Amino acid sequence: MDMNFELKELKRNLDIRKVRFVDEMKYLINVFDIDNVKYEKKFNELCDEMMKIGIKYFEMKRELDSCDLKCEKLKKSILNKENIDIESKIEKLNRNEKNNIVNRLFELGFLNNNECEILLKSNWDKRYKLKFSD
Repeated sequence: MDMNFELKELKRNLDIRKVRFVDEMKYLINVFDIDNVKYEKKFNELCDEMMKIGIKYFEMKRELDSCDLKCEKLKKSILNKENIDIESKIEKLNRNEKNNIVNRLFELGFLNNNECEILLKSNWDKRYKLKFSD
């Protein structure tokens, strides 16, 4: 998600809260004759502080997402860097065990969707097929 969009969404939510706060203060003013100026000023200061913190949060979140992506890329590259041919490593297993291993590697993030589908299809194509004669 774009940081500008997230900041605009935060600002929009703060504006909504500000309108609600002003309406709620009007009720207090009418009932208890309270001076709302200092409270509105304090509320605006808190909104400004939340915007500053929001900016820092979204910047840190973007950095965290970038680091997380690097971790996922590392996981996906391990099988290639170690020259592991999954198909040849699991060829002696039965079909269900092969499927379980391929599915588990996909769940753990070591295979992408295409690689998983290719291995499962290959396993299916190599299954024992009865041959009927004419």
